[in-house]
Amino acid sequence: MTETGRKDKMQEDKVQAGIDALSRRLEKAQTETEQSILQIIRDTEATAKVLQGEAAKAHGEAKAHIKAQVDALRKQYEKAAAQLRKVTAETLTEAAATLKKAG
Repeated sequence: MTETGRKDKMQEDKVQAGIDALSRRLEKAQTETEQSILQIIRDTEATAKVLQGEAAKAHGEAKAHIKAQVDALRKQYEKAAAQLRKVTAETLTEAAATLKKAG
């Protein structure tokens, strides 16, 4: 193998190592995001069940107030989950652009 060939191979290996490292980071970020979303869902549903139990025992204005809390909680969950998905999508887009430049 010529000196130029060895340098080209070393450069290729370096680029591939960077791609592999970036891929691992992306997979980790995606897994963490999915776990965060699942935890938000679990926490939201647990709180909603408690509030719904209280609403079942409450009457009139108190019941309406608790139901409003449940609705607000669910909206907050949807907003948080959407934000996490957005951040993940942006990260993946940036990584894809980086990989494209490296390739």
